[in-house]
Amino acid sequence: NEYKSYLSLDMKKRCHTPDKVRLLICTMYRSGHRVSDISRKLSMCRSTVSKIVQQFKKTGRTSRVIWHGRKEKLSDRHQRVLSRLICANSNQPKQKILDEFNSISDVQITMRTFDRYNAKFRRRVVRKK
Repeated sequence: NEYKSYLSLDMKKRCHTPDKVRLLICTMYRSGHRVSDISRKLSMCRSTVSKIVQQFKKTGRTSRVIWHGRKEKLSDRHQRVLSRLICANSNQPKQKILDEFNSISDVQITMRTFDRYNAKFRRRVVRKK
C-alpha cells in the first residue's frame, strides 16, 4: 500500500504518532477521506486518527504540543525584580522581602515560591528571629 511506506516499522503500541504520519492523516482528511478509511489504509486505530483530526480541526496544527512541566509562576521580569530585592535586602527577614515584593508586584507569591526562587538565585537570606 502506498500509504504504509510512511509508517515506520518500529512504531510500537502506545507510542506517539510521528509528525510525518500526523501530516499524512491531516492531508488525507482534507482531501476528502473519512476517518475510518484513513485508519484502515494506515492500519491505525480509528480513535487515534480521530483524535489527530479533531486536534487539527481545533488548532490547525498537525504536530503535537509538548508540555515541559508546570508553568512558571514568575515571568523573567518578576524574577529580576525579586532577585534585586533579595540582593539589596539580604540582611532583612524573608517575610519582609516577600511582603515588599507582593506590594510592588502584580503577582502574589507565597513563602514557598519565594524559597524556590531564592534557591534558584543561589542567594541566602538570613531570617531574623
